[in-house]
Amino acid sequence: MSSQNSRSSIHAYITATIQDDGKLQSYRDYLLSRYSPFQKYEKHPDPHITIMPEFAIPSIEFHELTQVVSSLNLESRIIPITGIGVYPSAQYPRVILLDIDIDLNHERRKLTETITELGGMIYTDPVNPHVTLFQDTVKTGMNRFPTSVDNATVLSEEIYRQRQLLDQAPRSVTVEYVDIRYDESKSDI
Repeated sequence: MSSQNSRSSIHAYITATIQDDGKLQSYRDYLLSRYSPFQKYEKHPDPHITIMPEFAIPSIEFHELTQVVSSLNLESRIIPITGIGVYPSAQYPRVILLDIDIDLNHERRKLTETITELGGMIYTDPVNPHVTLFQDTVKTGMNRFPTSVDNATVLSEEIYRQRQLLDQAPRSVTVEYVDIRYDESKSDI
């Protein structure tokens, strides 16, 4: 066994937690009460912005990464909401999300360089910044898929044709803090 394989690692992702003033919760309740396609989804338990998706880093380097994360200075930043959408596609909407107007390219480059320099590996490419509202409740293996293409089509039409969905949405979200969240089931610590 090589020394690379014998080192313990942490599997994690980096998020910006949103200040909870009740507006997102109220908006999700509004969507659930008015639009039946949303009822096929579960509320995401912790709305946040994913800054850096899943990666692994040697656990011995974790402290150094925390220092870089604390230097990002995103706290208290007010981020405008620009739309509502789905991910990954209108045909298979696994996630219902709020689009936001924030450029995280600088922060992501800095984190990618740091993770790589510390001997880590990034597993997933970042997607456009967003706040996840709902996730599909049907799980198949590692993926989430809509229960039927018909549901997906109805939901996508609701989202893209009904601009009034945004009328009740908060106008912005505020970052409370940036955090490294690790997956205990995948980490060797």
